[in-house]
Amino acid sequence: MFSGFFAYVVSLLCFGAALYFKLPVTIVYDKFLQLATTAIVFSFFLAVFVYIKARLGPKKKLAPAGNTGMSFVIKRNYLPFLKKSSKQSS
Repeated sequence: MFSGFFAYVVSLLCFGAALYFKLPVTIVYDKFLQLATTAIVFSFFLAVFVYIKARLGPKKKLAPAGNTGMSFVIKRNYLPFLKKSSKQSS
């Protein structure tokens, strides 16, 4: 339902409304370094959390192929709703 053009139009309307109501529209530009740093730190800690959670999971959820290069990404099933789709595809 949402296309790129629709998102573009909504963004333009929101920007126009912010200008009309004299809101600070340069806040993202002014705070870009802080936002980028926060995103990097958050993603690092999220990746560590997911890795630890996967390593503490049961051994029966290990990937049968044993691909160690992709073990961080797909070796353990830490998203239970994907379990059904992986069994159906094989």
